[in-house]
Amino acid sequence: MSLRIRGQQGYPLGKATQAVHEAFRYLRQSRLAGEIIDDLESIGQILTIEVGPGLVDRYEHPPVADGSSLIGTVYWDPGFSLDVVDKAPRPGDTGLKTRRPNVPWVKQHKEKRTIWNCCGARAPVDHFGEIDPKVCLMHELGHVLQFLSNPAEFRAFYRNEDGSKRTDSEISMGKQVLEQTNTEAIEQPIILELRDAGCKLGIRWDYYDSAN
Repeated sequence: MSLRIRGQQGYPLGKATQAVHEAFRYLRQSRLAGEIIDDLESIGQILTIEVGPGLVDRYEHPPVADGSSLIGTVYWDPGFSLDVVDKAPRPGDTGLKTRRPNVPWVKQHKEKRTIWNCCGARAPVDHFGEIDPKVCLMHELGHVLQFLSNPAEFRAFYRNEDGSKRTDSEISMGKQVLEQTNTEAIEQPIILELRDAGCKLGIRWDYYDSAN
């Protein structure tokens, strides 16, 4: 895969290219991340990575199959780190939180916060943490991998068979599936491998356990 790196928001191209390459070097401390990067780089298609301050991290896939070699665009802010909540399971908990592995918490500067405010709700939390911007880039590359593994299925989360756009609620439900799958299959194991390599990183066991 050819990477087409671009600087946005006044970010110089040279600086954008350096940021992506430095992120890849950092991520390759994880075996899984290195394998994914190698796989993506070996595909003869073009991925655009837009880099700049203030960009909202996301992946935009090609909406239709038109035979193009372009496989979409990743937007990445190299200065944005994600605040996350590590909500350990308690007796009687059900659902996603019960799948939390028994791994040690990595103390970070968010540790002093004990109440999670989100979506109008306040809840006690066990730990706060932070996911490095480079891992945020890896999360978006995970979506690229999801798309490449089955483009038709990926597009079906956003559009009906006739090409018409799905309703906002349908798209929201589909994105929950994509995001949680990516979080569990890509983000979590890579963070655990980076921790083993000595990187201090927070972690979330549910995609929505973020605090910003």
